[in-house]
Amino acid sequence: MRMGGLIVVGALALATAGCAGTREEAKETAITAGHETASYANDRWITSKIKTDYAFDRDIKATAINVDTSGGVVTLTGLVPSRFVAQKAVRKALDTSGVKEVRSNLRFPTAGTNQARVFVPGQPVHF
Repeated sequence: MRMGGLIVVGALALATAGCAGTREEAKETAITAGHETASYANDRWITSKIKTDYAFDRDIKATAINVDTSGGVVTLTGLVPSRFVAQKAVRKALDTSGVKEVRSNLRFPTAGTNQARVFVPGQPVHF
């Protein structure tokens, strides 16, 4: 739905270019809308890829982890049974193409109160 809306915004910007400004301004607006659409589609692909990887992993209960992606930054939220599963979930997310950063808000029973962590590709995953 959002992609269609952004395309419509770009088309409206082009259609009203003569009324609201120069052709260059209209072109820039359309390009910006196109980039936002591409970024949104890439974020959706990243989220789907991570959730699929979790679904095929016997240690990770995919329905227990919420995956949200924005601008290539993945946020994981949920309750997992152990530190091992949290680390594995973060590693799988980091190994996904297009991921710039993983913000883990995963909770597990043996951890202390502050379990939130931020990881980047190539960095060891430790809780």
